Amino acid sequence: MNNIKKFFRISLLIISAVCLLTAFSFAQDNFILHEGTSTISENGDINLNTLSGDIQIHSWNKNEVKIVATGNQTAKDNLEVKRDNSPESVNFSVRKSKTAEKQLDNLSLKVEVWTPEKVNLALSTAGGDVEVNNIEGKVIATTAGGDISLKDIKGKVILTTAGGDINCTNYSGDIKATTAGGDIALTGSNGKIEAVTAGGNVNVEYSGKNEGIKLNTMGGNIKLKLPENFSANVKLSTFGGSVKCELNMTKIIKEKESIIEAEINGGGEEINCSTMGGNITIYK
Repeated sequence: MNNIKKFFRISLLIISAVCLLTAFSFAQDNFILHEGTSTISENGDINLNTLSGDIQIHSWNKNEVKIVATGNQTAKDNLEVKRDNSPESVNFSVRKSKTAEKQLDNLSLKVEVWTPEKVNLALSTAGGDVEVNNIEGKVIATTAGGDISLKDIKGKVILTTAGGDINCTNYSGDIKATTAGGDIALTGSNGKIEAVTAGGNVNVEYSGKNEGIKLNTMGGNIKLKLPENFSANVKLSTFGGSVKCELNMTKIIKEKESIIEAEINGGGEEINCSTMGGNITIYK
């Protein structure tokens, strides 16, 4: 019994030492590349472009934009930050310095922004995730190799990723979401929807007026949740699965296992859903 207790004590000491060393190493290898604050007018523009790393946008109740960029030793030695401020806009970029190495191995970079709610965002990263919360304005977000996550957005949204998932919850306004290799999940209201993925599933929950819905995937399923009284002209088609519509089809033009063309609740703006290799379901 004493040997067992001794073993556990030694194990705990080793684990604690490893955790401390890891934390110390992270602190030593996490440098502030930029930290600055400037004022911005209501409905101003924030343009952010970085060659790598994650982007996180937070809102606060100040008429100021605070940007903090952090990175590891590779980032510190090879990157440069540029920031231009005016009352109407903030332009921020992170790029290679003139003396940078050609190949930046093990590069780590993160950009965090605190901003008023009422701004317009144009965000771009070549190799990270993008996260945006609680914004009232237009949001454009592009990443070449990560996920995009938005929550509590009021305004037009355009999202593009070449290799990740897209998730947008509690949004209001038009939305266009495109990914070459991930899933798309949208929950929102009162806007036109266009969602396209080359290799994943599409899940949409929508409420409000029908402004038109277009959902397409090359290799996944499509699920669309709508209010029971939603009115639309529906076109559903799949080459490798089945289609199903639970809403009231008041006029059926064509109905087969893989195709439905119909009016629901008297017809309205078009719902067009297509997949090459999955099922399509409209439910309430």
